[in-house]
Amino acid sequence: MLSTCFRTDTQEKAIAIDNDIRGLLRNFGLKVGVVRAAKFEQRIRELVEGLPDLSELMEVLLEARRELREQFTKLHRKLLTIVRDDNVCRPLDGNLKGAQKCFSNKFLLAP
Repeated sequence: MLSTCFRTDTQEKAIAIDNDIRGLLRNFGLKVGVVRAAKFEQRIRELVEGLPDLSELMEVLLEARRELREQFTKLHRKLLTIVRDDNVCRPLDGNLKGAQKCFSNKFLLAP
């Protein structure tokens, strides 16, 4: 349960940073638009290219975003390891897909 909570909190905070970046840029009339997570940093850098002060601020936020996403990946892998090693979770894990896996992990790991 604890791993699931940490994982979920980290994911929510990473998404919140994305939304904060979008909101800050919108205040300057800059719109990020629809962009995949992998291209998000590149798009932000394109938007602030000629604005040195804003660019400096965005670099700090992008660094925080990157670190949160790396930690999320570690927690996600740890959770998958716990599920794979558990006799109750392992048989269920192969029968569920996507979000159902995450829900089953949370349910089965609860005290």
